[in-house]
Amino acid sequence: MNPAASLAIAFATLVPSTARAQTTTEGSARVDVEAGALLLGRHLAYTDDVLHALDTFDLGAAPGLYARASVYPGAFTRSRVAAMFGLYGGVEAMLNADSVDARGAVRPLHAYAGNAGLRVRLPFANPDVGVEVGWFTQRFTVGPTSPRDDGGIPDLALQGVSAGLAGRVNLGARWAVTARASYLAVLSAGDARRAYFPRETIAGIVVAAGFVVRLPASLEARVEVEYRRIFTSMHPEVGDAFVAGGALDQFLAVRLGIAFRR
Repeated sequence: MNPAASLAIAFATLVPSTARAQTTTEGSARVDVEAGALLLGRHLAYTDDVLHALDTFDLGAAPGLYARASVYPGAFTRSRVAAMFGLYGGVEAMLNADSVDARGAVRPLHAYAGNAGLRVRLPFANPDVGVEVGWFTQRFTVGPTSPRDDGGIPDLALQGVSAGLAGRVNLGARWAVTARASYLAVLSAGDARRAYFPRETIAGIVVAAGFVVRLPASLEARVEVEYRRIFTSMHPEVGDAFVAGGALDQFLAVRLGIAFRR
């Protein structure tokens, strides 16, 4: 075989291999770890508050920290099927913050959230799209001003199952956009809320969109905006201490973080 033919065969073999390596790096990452800061806002309002005994609540923007990660153990093997299955998880917490209610009382605020679950990635490199199913928890408390004061706002202590889609589209070599949406099936809202609304039913949705800038050494700078909406129906009956038809609880979070993706 002459040298020109040998060079052509070598080049043809190299190009697909390089393309596969770029696809794995840019699209279907095996490990993704992210951490950063966030701003959290909340608006809570009740409908049909017959007794006018329930307070609305507004939080403009409170600072916090977050971390989240995903890993695909099967991607470290040669099995394409195993590489589709991954694990994800995350936590976030609001830093010390206070709120002033309608009566001028200063109330401490505490909030945190977390999730973990399974992600099944569809067999595409770009876009990277996956189906997510997992467990979530979310807590938000408005503290009392005295031991006899419950804060006027029922504690939010949600736990349940989430299901949705998450995706990422690479825009050339340096940029990417992300999006995700999920439904929250709430299985428990905590004892404190049952004291207010013993027959309530709760569900929620989460939608988010983000922008990614790639940096050297497999690092990325990310910004994301998330909207979370909790729907509540109270199902009141005669004799209840608090009577309302429902509540609309909305959260807005802006996250800015650094990620390692490879």
